Amino acid sequence: MQNSIYSTGPTVLRASSTFLVSGEDGNPVEVHVAPGGLVCHCVDARILGDGRCEHIQAIEEQFGDGNLGSNGIELTQSRADHYLYCLADIDRTMEQNQVSAEQQTARIAEWLSHEQSKLERQKGYYTMALEAWMQNNELSSKRLVNGSVALRRQQPEIEITDEAVVLNDSRFVRVIPEKKAVDKTALRKWVITTGEEIPGVNVRFRELKFSYKTEPMSKESNHGTE
Repeated sequence: MQNSIYSTGPTVLRASSTFLVSGEDGNPVEVHVAPGGLVCHCVDARILGDGRCEHIQAIEEQFGDGNLGSNGIELTQSRADHYLYCLADIDRTMEQNQVSAEQQTARIAEWLSHEQSKLERQKGYYTMALEAWMQNNELSSKRLVNGSVALRRQQPEIEITDEAVVLNDSRFVRVIPEKKAVDKTALRKWVITTGEEIPGVNVRFRELKFSYKTEPMSKESNHGTE
């Protein structure tokens, strides 16, 4: 991403069992919390014997060895606004990835359709020739070296064009007992309105969900952090 949140120096953000740490190139790097300590998969971590790259050092400096369980984030309004800018940048990249994937998928689907159609036509030549051979020799089945062929009588297809007329003939009528189903919409509305715990129902109230809305980005925009 351009205009990274790390443009003014290393910062560390915590989410569950992972950290997001700045890199020298401005791109974020994930560091995981493992039973044996912090684990980073950057190039420096793989090269160094002890694995203590700049990202792990930044976490230890900000959180301390014994304080990895707390977030400890203190944001200024300008940095919070810059994080919002980063979210907009990420969303834009995700949308571009989605468009790219859809374009690639469309091209693959077009190629597959063309190739499959060509092969289906080839199959048609062979199946028509074999079927004619079976009919000419009055064969219902035949085992060959590379497999077997058969001609079987198929059940007729029946399409009901007027169901009411058919139902007047008792020979073709069956009675289906009435079925009861839970009205989930009414149940949800009742539980939310009254708070009553209905027998046979397990209600799980969920935590607040964070959401955000960003302004359209322009190529000329360049947000600072502090």
